[in-house]
Amino acid sequence: MHTWSWAKLQTQYGNAPVYLYYFDHHPARKSGAKDEDHGSAHGHEIAYVFKNLNKSDPNVTPNDLKMSEVMATYWTNFAKNGNPNHDALPNWPAFDDEKPNTMYFQQQPK
Repeated sequence: MHTWSWAKLQTQYGNAPVYLYYFDHHPARKSGAKDEDHGSAHGHEIAYVFKNLNKSDPNVTPNDLKMSEVMATYWTNFAKNGNPNHDALPNWPAFDDEKPNTMYFQQQPK
């Protein structure tokens, strides 16, 4: 909720667009497992953003590597241009208080 509040304030008083995201990319969990309904841990996206996944880890899937590539592209574009978007990726709309948008990273960005 704090991030949502910050995004609203930034759109009202800031001088640059806000790009809000929610990261919930994780391996499938077995039905009935105690972590079945848990999302991704705080900060889990950092390894994806910096393409620092352990490729020799058997739990790292081709989809994980693809998600890492996508996220690194978004973050690099944002750092270079102030806008994360790229022609080859799904559009990441800027946050707008009237029509709030959040990029959702779970198996694929949407």
